[in-house]
Amino acid sequence: MVEELAGCFIKISNPSKLPKTRYFLLDIKNFCVRYFDNSIQLRRVLSKNLTWDQVMKMIDSPKTLDLKHFKLGPKTTNNFSISCNKKEYTFFPWDKESVDRLYSKFLDIKKAGKEHGRRGSANESDHSNERIEMTKLENGNMYCGEVNSEGLPHSNNGREFCEDGSIFYGNFRMGKWHGVGCIINSNLDMVQKEYIDGELCGI
Repeated sequence: MVEELAGCFIKISNPSKLPKTRYFLLDIKNFCVRYFDNSIQLRRVLSKNLTWDQVMKMIDSPKTLDLKHFKLGPKTTNNFSISCNKKEYTFFPWDKESVDRLYSKFLDIKKAGKEHGRRGSANESDHSNERIEMTKLENGNMYCGEVNSEGLPHSNNGREFCEDGSIFYGNFRMGKWHGVGCIINSNLDMVQKEYIDGELCGI
């Protein structure tokens, strides 16, 4: 089903700005993610019962995210992340119930890439993420980002994946949210907040 290969992703380059959402189709055959700035075109193709080849003929030359070299990150109940081209992306499937199936498609691409030598050497593929850690926190949430010498989240652009499906993107200091960050809930509503050592600033 084409719907299982569709959804949206969020990329944040600056935690002090609200992120942009892009809408995608996973192109397994060509090892890439095809994406659009808005959901109109994607909704149009998903509203019809089409084969993959028919879908490819309908879409207008979308932008692509090449998956020659990428690293899978943590998976939660409704999303998962990847690192690609020194950037972090969080993927949400179109059908919220199909996160496991979509994640497995990314695993298939990764496996196929290894078998065909698309990743290059291990050092080449992992170099851009050498300081990025994925770890489970004491509160049960998953964290992706840089850590300090004590193994605590300490980053200007980290992510905490909460058990309720929400995500915090932003600054961490000594394991706590610190500075301006963006909280995205399971409905993809976004809000900016500011923290000092884990405590919310202002009202």
